[in-house]
Amino acid sequence: MVLTSLIDNQEYFWIKVPRTATQSFNKFFTQYNEPEPDTLDGKHYHYSYVELREMYKKVLPAVSVVRHPLSRFKSIIYYLADRFMDVDSDVNLLWQSTESCVNFLNSTFNTNCHLKHGSLPTIFTETNIRKQDSVNYHGAISAFFKTQVFWAYHPKLKIFHYERLEEFIDWIDTTLGYNINEIPKLNASSNDGKVNVDFNNPDFVKTIENMYYIDYKLFGYPLQYLT
Repeated sequence: MVLTSLIDNQEYFWIKVPRTATQSFNKFFTQYNEPEPDTLDGKHYHYSYVELREMYKKVLPAVSVVRHPLSRFKSIIYYLADRFMDVDSDVNLLWQSTESCVNFLNSTFNTNCHLKHGSLPTIFTETNIRKQDSVNYHGAISAFFKTQVFWAYHPKLKIFHYERLEEFIDWIDTTLGYNINEIPKLNASSNDGKVNVDFNNPDFVKTIENMYYIDYKLFGYPLQYLT
């Protein structure tokens, strides 16, 4: 999405990293800006800087929000369990137990989410997982298993952190001039007893550090086990 400042008419690309409150901010920003051309179907898409540059045929400064990889992956598992618990496939390994989750991730991904077998397992194909009305397949599934660097790394990009979201809100107020009193909370996921994963388990933490290693390094998140 292109955000236009009410203060000086400067335009910015907003880079939406999945599971960083993008649906909530998207609802707010569309009060002031037009959505991406191909989101008029009501779906919620995530584009990198390069993809937006090609879409709009212009080069702009950009902003994005990133999140601690462990917290973000916890949100991803809750999201998938909320929506796909009834899918009869190995996707349930992600939340059945800590051991099943760790084994599945380690057998599927190398460092920085590089796939060991060239493509996501068939359990993540569009025919195996029912589509949601509000989220497109790419954003709901395959995008979760990419590093945040895939979206939020470019010389023209200003990075904010989900853990200090008030700094992004202050930028919206002072740079864009938008009247931002409260961001609606949309698409939030909770456990509700569906997820049986110990997110503090050392093996699980090591797996996430390996999968999203470059995110830890480039966005300043401390590693507990890897160096």
